[in-house]
Amino acid sequence: MSPPSFKEIGSKVKDFSVENTFWLSPNIKLNFISRKDPTVLFSLVSHPPNYVTEKFYSYYDSNRPILYSTLNTSFFKDVQLSFTYCQPASFKSTLTFPLFSDSFQQEISGALSNNNARTDTNAPFDDPTFSSRTSYTSDNIVAAFETDVRDKKIKSYLSLVLGRNNFFIAPRFGISLKKLSRYYVDLKLAYERNNVEVFTYFTWRKLHSLTNWHFGILHKTPGLDLGFYSVIKDKANTMDQSFLTVCYKPNSWSFLKCSLANNLMYTFYYGFTFTEGIVTTLGFSSDLKQNGPCCKFNVSFSMDL
Repeated sequence: MSPPSFKEIGSKVKDFSVENTFWLSPNIKLNFISRKDPTVLFSLVSHPPNYVTEKFYSYYDSNRPILYSTLNTSFFKDVQLSFTYCQPASFKSTLTFPLFSDSFQQEISGALSNNNARTDTNAPFDDPTFSSRTSYTSDNIVAAFETDVRDKKIKSYLSLVLGRNNFFIAPRFGISLKKLSRYYVDLKLAYERNNVEVFTYFTWRKLHSLTNWHFGILHKTPGLDLGFYSVIKDKANTMDQSFLTVCYKPNSWSFLKCSLANNLMYTFYYGFTFTEGIVTTLGFSSDLKQNGPCCKFNVSFSMDL
C-alpha cells in the first residue's frame, strides 16, 4: 500500500478535532452523497454572518444559505473529471489522468472565484485560480510537484513522502516564482498503526524562522475516540490553538462528541442513525468566557447511498 500524500498526513486528526468547533461552521447542513458512477455530493448549508462583528448572531434571522455541489465522473479508463460549484462564490473543475503509467498521475484544476462574495458569505471555498500537480506513487514513496496560482501570487512545491513500517517522513520545499527570495520548508513526521495516528508538522521560512509547529494525535477504540490537536506560532511562543475532542459511542447507532478549545470555545454533538446510510447530528456551541450567553445550534442531515 502506498503512503498518503503530503496534504493527507495528519488530516484525519485535524478533521476529527477541529471540525465544526468555531462559529463559522454551518447552523444547518443537508448532505446527499451518491457513491455510484458518477459520484455526486450535494450540500445545502446555512452559514451565520461573521462572528467577529455579530457575536450574538443566534438571535438574528440573518443566516445565509449556501449551495455546495460536486460531480465526479470518468469518461475514459483512469481519467477523472470533477465539477464543484459553491454558490454564490466559486466554481472549480479538476481533470486527473495517468502519465505513461498508473504510477504517474497528472492533475489540472481551475477555479473561478469572487473574493468579495466569498468573504461576505463565509463560503468554505479557498482554491487557487489554477493549479497543476504531477505525482509519482510506489509502495513506499509518493513524490509530487505542484504549482498554484492564487490572485497575483505563483508558488511551486516539491514534496516527498517516504513510508516504512507505519512511519512516514515528508519534506516539502516551496518557492514564490515572482520573488525567488521567498522560499519555505515544511516537514511532516507521522506514525499510523491500526487505530492510532500521531503526526507533527513544522513550517520554516528561509530555513531560519520556525513559523508554525503542529502536533496531533488520534486514538480510536470500539467505544471511545480521543483526539488532540494544537498549533504553536513563532512570535508569542504560546499555544495559539489547541483542541481536545472526545467521541463516545455507546452503541452502533449513536454517538456523543465533545470538543474544547484553548480559548474556551465548547462544542457538543449528538448523532444517531436508524437506517444505514442516513445520519442525523444535533449540535450546540458556546463560549465559556465573557460571551457565554452567545450560543449556536447545529442540525446536520446526511444521506449516503
